Amino acid sequence: MRRVYLYLLMLLPALLLAQACSRRSPAILSDDEYEYSEEASYGLGASVGTVTHNGLSYSQVRLFPELSIGKFGFGLDLDLLIDANGKVYKENWNNWEDYVNKIFFIRYANRRDPYYFKVGCIPDYTLGHGLIFDHYSNMLRYPTTKNVGGYMGINAPFFGAGFEVFTHNIHTNEILAARAHFNPLDSLDVPILEKIKLGVNLGMDRNKYGKYPDKDGDNIPDVYDKFPNDPYSWLDTDDNGIPG
Repeated sequence: MRRVYLYLLMLLPALLLAQACSRRSPAILSDDEYEYSEEASYGLGASVGTVTHNGLSYSQVRLFPELSIGKFGFGLDLDLLIDANGKVYKENWNNWEDYVNKIFFIRYANRRDPYYFKVGCIPDYTLGHGLIFDHYSNMLRYPTTKNVGGYMGINAPFFGAGFEVFTHNIHTNEILAARAHFNPLDSLDVPILEKIKLGVNLGMDRNKYGKYPDKDGDNIPDVYDKFPNDPYSWLDTDDNGIPG
């Protein structure tokens, strides 16, 4: 336990700084709402608690440092699990994928700018004035499930043209979206007509059962799988406990 207290004391200055920086974090703002400045700014959030992992209890310290420089923004999610003997759990710091998962977000500009993108956690995504996506978040199971999502787009200066693509997870690409638009009468100096915009918005869920658990990995969610622990069987038409 002495090591646990030592780690906490070492992190105390960071935790105090997190309290001092108690502002609304850009990471949780809507990307249309986020305003940047040319001056560099730094923020830090933190939490301390207890979690259970693989049947063992750990003290957990999570740090959320953020750095913004002009239109660029960068955030991390750093978690430390410390057992009862004061040893740090190192299994989630072994390979490059573990380090990629520590990236909370990387952002450039916002969705009103000529060029923009964001990779990582997407807390608030809206498309088609809420008819396609209405404040969608890929963080519903965070941090148990960390989806590395992303979007990128262009707003061209001519004819009001632009496009955007979105994915909730760049590894699986199960939830996708895209939009394209242009303003054909943009060059006319005619009220109302010059503001007419034509476009198309698309949204797709390639795995509508993805929110349900699938213990045996047979792509049949447990709620519909008669044999949730058998990857080779799932159907039982007569409910007699025999596959078929």
